Amino acid sequence: MPVMDGSVSIQELRKVNSEVKIIAVSGLTQKDKKAKVDDILVQAFLAKPYTAEKLLNTIHEVLNAK
Repeated sequence: MPVMDGSVSIQELRKVNSEVKIIAVSGLTQKDKKAKVDDILVQAFLAKPYTAEKLLNTIHEVLNAK
């Protein structure tokens, strides 16, 4: 993103709504992804490429999580 990266975007979203549910998406490798996601609170992570079915299932899981 031209102005801010994903983790900064998430921080800004949390300032607006601390209860926002976030599904992070990245093309990073599994190892890189784990290192980045551990630092930020997200409800789920999708590695690219992903299918529409995987996206829909992830959205469903996040919205229905307690």
